[in-house]
Amino acid sequence: RSVERRTSALEPVAIAYDSTGARRRRVRAPNGEWIYEREEHAHQTIEHQSVEELRLELELEKERSHTQPSRHRSARPRSRSVPPGTNPFQLIACSSFSAEEPQPFEVEVFADAMICMDVHAHLALTEVIGLLGGVWRGDGSHPHMSIHVAIPCRSVSTQIQCEMDAVSETQAREELARRNLRVVGWYHSHPTFVPDPSIRDIENQSNYQRLFRDGGAEPFVGFIVTPLLKHLALSSSIFNCVHISPALHTSGKFRIPFTVVYSLVRNQLHLPELFGVISRLASEYAEYERRLPLHEEYDEEERWSYLDKMRMSLLRHVPQPEPPELSPWLERVMAVFEAWPRPAPQ
Repeated sequence: RSVERRTSALEPVAIAYDSTGARRRRVRAPNGEWIYEREEHAHQTIEHQSVEELRLELELEKERSHTQPSRHRSARPRSRSVPPGTNPFQLIACSSFSAEEPQPFEVEVFADAMICMDVHAHLALTEVIGLLGGVWRGDGSHPHMSIHVAIPCRSVSTQIQCEMDAVSETQAREELARRNLRVVGWYHSHPTFVPDPSIRDIENQSNYQRLFRDGGAEPFVGFIVTPLLKHLALSSSIFNCVHISPALHTSGKFRIPFTVVYSLVRNQLHLPELFGVISRLASEYAEYERRLPLHEEYDEEERWSYLDKMRMSLLRHVPQPEPPELSPWLERVMAVFEAWPRPAPQ
């Protein structure tokens, strides 16, 4: 999950007011200083990690201590060079950027991309995968990445992992080219375990960064989405945006992963186009044997279904107050999944 860099797990998000009385959010810069949001984003609603999410960080630390994926399916680039004798599915907690190790570029993510990744991750008990498209501005003293869209891809599964389907990947790249966007990242899900990268995730993210190198920069990020946890009921999915440092871990077996601080741009929503993408996903997964049982109860105490949980998670990405067109749009999305076939009674 991408978060503001902080010294305490419960450090609150800072709020300030400008001379007109309008609320302005202060954010952590990669060097650790509190700064105001950039003026060019004054028309956008940009949000960061909530206090609820910060408290969840403490629960995740407990979760990491005893939760490992039972069947970690990894959706990966073509090249692999995990060192011999290394468990490729071992999860590695990400480090945080600091003044000594600054974040190499700023990242902002549009709500369209977050919603698409979130829906996709809720559809299967196996890992899902896709590409991220956006704009990279590497010139000047403030390199900046904007992630506009997520393009879901098909996967080719084996018993212990899945690969991105080559035809699907080509189609996704062509779609991004038609939109005048470049590939700036990829995403995959950890369906029921923490969004820390595995050693294989780290190796493949490193390969992608080398592939998309731009001068001295490596403008390519990897999102890991966790919609569910085995021992903790979540009201929203957890996102971890990952970039790999050139530095090797002290074991010498892999490069060090870092969590990227990013801004969520909530009011960049294209609802008709997004509904089309979600409808296609619903159709593709409706008969999948390992689809998530969206109609079943997710939390006994709160009596949420998995579909209720998806709804709550999606609402975390949208503008507040909600635009009037959002509620009917969300009802249409929920209706698509309500129409999924229900399992036969036992």
